[in-house]
Amino acid sequence: MTRFTALLLGIGVLVSPIGQSVAQEAPVIVIDDVTVIDVDLGERVENQTVVVSGNRIASVRPATGADAPPGARVLDGRGKFLIPGLWEMHAHAFEHYGIDYDFSMDMYKLFLAHGVTGVRDMGSYLGQLLAGKRRIASENLPAPRIVASGPFLETAQARRFGPEHMIYTPEEARSAVDSLVAGGIDFLKIHNGLTSEVYYAAVEQARRHHLVFSGHVPQSITIMDASDSGMRSVEHLMALGRACRDDEPTGRGESETPIELNEPACRAAIEHLAANGTFITPTMIFSAELAVDSPGVSRERLQYLKPAKAEYYRPPPIYAGEADRNLHEFNQRLLRLVVEGGVTILAGTDTGAFYRLPGFALHDELALMVEAGLSPLDALRAATLNPALYFDRRGDLGAIEAGKLADLVLLDADPLEDIENTTRISAVIADGNLYDAAAIEDLLADVLASSRRLL
Repeated sequence: MTRFTALLLGIGVLVSPIGQSVAQEAPVIVIDDVTVIDVDLGERVENQTVVVSGNRIASVRPATGADAPPGARVLDGRGKFLIPGLWEMHAHAFEHYGIDYDFSMDMYKLFLAHGVTGVRDMGSYLGQLLAGKRRIASENLPAPRIVASGPFLETAQARRFGPEHMIYTPEEARSAVDSLVAGGIDFLKIHNGLTSEVYYAAVEQARRHHLVFSGHVPQSITIMDASDSGMRSVEHLMALGRACRDDEPTGRGESETPIELNEPACRAAIEHLAANGTFITPTMIFSAELAVDSPGVSRERLQYLKPAKAEYYRPPPIYAGEADRNLHEFNQRLLRLVVEGGVTILAGTDTGAFYRLPGFALHDELALMVEAGLSPLDALRAATLNPALYFDRRGDLGAIEAGKLADLVLLDADPLEDIENTTRISAVIADGNLYDAAAIEDLLADVLASSRRLL
């Protein structure tokens, strides 16, 4: 059993030591006569009654109209659809980028309000995460489950990006891994600039600690090398893109003409990843550059930002030019090949960096997956079932079954019909705690009040 799996199996109140809303003594919750979405089979199971007791699903059974247990909170599920809680699988809680600079937990409230009951933090300041954990536990604050890497491993680049742990030699790599493990990280995050020698030293040390490692594929190795070394998930599509084209990519805005795809080489790389069980987090939003402040959504979203964060946001359009459109269309083709080739994808957005807001961005990402040609079910799995597979936690996460953790989202419309229906949230249950429509409004109002205090 790996340290990662053992840590995640400690399911009392916390899934990870880096934060989780503390389960309260809650009454039984009954969701009556609801359509349950089975994301594994891709089926709608109609007329079901789901009973939650504590932080677990107690039962899932056909609705019979029987009386609920005394004191139970009953939700009318008629005409509604129940899905597992959503996971944001690539987020950051950067102090200098984030809306959570003062540890007010704003970003976590936004996650819950949007049905995100779990977050994989792919690189943040360890002190901030530990401070957040203490606040969540001591003040009983609302928060999703959070599995976090702390600072990521990097070698000097042209500019500093964020909370890097800078390493230059194999010895420094091994020491860095030791110190991060001692600091309490849940997994190791790799970034772009490592030499092959430094990379392999780091991952060898991670394996000695039975520590999962994920991240970017350094320029010094191929995506197949990273997969063979045991990288659990590859973040973004850049490394796969390098394997799927004959020319050398030069970066964003590189091509004013469509990018040619070497399909045989691409399928071979994807087959390699699938055989190793390597996951990919495509972050389609990265190339789409979905403009949060585009007409019709700017007031809705930007109002939740503190002024210092809002300064980083730029005006529309969604696509800056033909080159960006070409890159995005290339990534859309990659994503289709990835899914056809049997690689398991994860829904992640780089929320906390760039132009993406917690919660909002995940729903954008699901819509972008469908826009690329995936089915709504494929997209929904990327945020529900597939994270459970990644964490090796199918016994607890990713489905609506008796005995699993009570992370659920009640929707007013069918997400298998239209993936954008995941935004039509009626209620959220996170670790057995119910956030009905009024409670969700309270979460959003809290964030608004926090952002306006600094105006």
